[in-house]
Amino acid sequence: MAQRSMLEFVRRDRDENAMGTEQPMFVDLFSGIGGASQGAVEAGYNVIVAVDSCEHALEVHRKNHLTTRHFCLELPTRVELSLPAPGVRWHCHGSPPCTNVSRANQLRIEERKEQGTRLVEWYLRFAMDSGATSWSMEQVPTPVVQEVLKKLRARKSPYRNRLAWTLVNFRDYGVPQYRKRIIAGSPDVIARLKRLPLKRRGVREVVPVCRGTHVRNEVKWSDPRPAPEGHDHRYVYKLYGDDDCCIPVEKPGYCITARHTLRWATPGTGSKLLRMTPRETALMQTFPGDYQLDENKQRAIRGIGNAIPPLIMKQILPPPPPPLLVAELVVRQEPVPGGGTPRAAGGVLDLAEGLRCGSPSLR
Repeated sequence: MAQRSMLEFVRRDRDENAMGTEQPMFVDLFSGIGGASQGAVEAGYNVIVAVDSCEHALEVHRKNHLTTRHFCLELPTRVELSLPAPGVRWHCHGSPPCTNVSRANQLRIEERKEQGTRLVEWYLRFAMDSGATSWSMEQVPTPVVQEVLKKLRARKSPYRNRLAWTLVNFRDYGVPQYRKRIIAGSPDVIARLKRLPLKRRGVREVVPVCRGTHVRNEVKWSDPRPAPEGHDHRYVYKLYGDDDCCIPVEKPGYCITARHTLRWATPGTGSKLLRMTPRETALMQTFPGDYQLDENKQRAIRGIGNAIPPLIMKQILPPPPPPLLVAELVVRQEPVPGGGTPRAAGGVLDLAEGLRCGSPSLR
């Protein structure tokens, strides 16, 4: 039986925390520890809903986003969620798990590949049918993900004009690491992303104290190369030492991953490699220095590696409308001969009086 859409179980109402504000709202699906949510907060959005299936990741999100409604469950779901009412400006973001659509796993188990692509397609359809003012998705740039996007962009697809996507390297937008990803979203979001100015930063610019002159990844063996003539094997490999595979801290470093931590290195000195702490890793992922992390180091690294850098989310979100300007008028008053209520000097209308009378403007 086909999985029913989450939209069938969504309750539409205004979030109590957002009532009376001009902030646009933000719904974070597959939220993890909150990379997208943190970027939304920095962009001036009010994060009202976060959904993830990992209790530990959601607990970290809860510590950093106290007013958000949190739901620990698998998507798609039959649980009733609260989405903004029609007419309210809000953004929907999702980063479906990339494990089953990564290059390694899609070559191993066909069933997992199908599960992963179905989940990506479900989210894309949900985001476009949700009524969100704008939406976005981050995903690994594998062929199976691109096939799903091309399918929804086909000539006769009802989603053709509601979906755009592009391949980006986050290092070109201020994130100090080499990180290639697909960003899909509503056409205005992708158009905004393509107009962003390019800016590269080195590791040293975001990590205050670098414990080495270079950053090294976990690679131990080189890619296979054809063996020289007369060799016993068809291919040969090179074993990398501690001084190999190093990038100076003045440049963007290697990609932060959920499985392995990067290490500090100082080539040519004989010094040992030093693993990056979760805090250093979070800074490279552009989380603020006071963002609370999981106390368990392994879970902390996994959560950071799975997150979208907040800086990327902050930049691609449509800017919120400027806040309403509340003017505080200090009015010089003149006494009225014979008593009575003083009037403002120079004929300036009192602000409160103008509001009570329904005056459209103050002169």
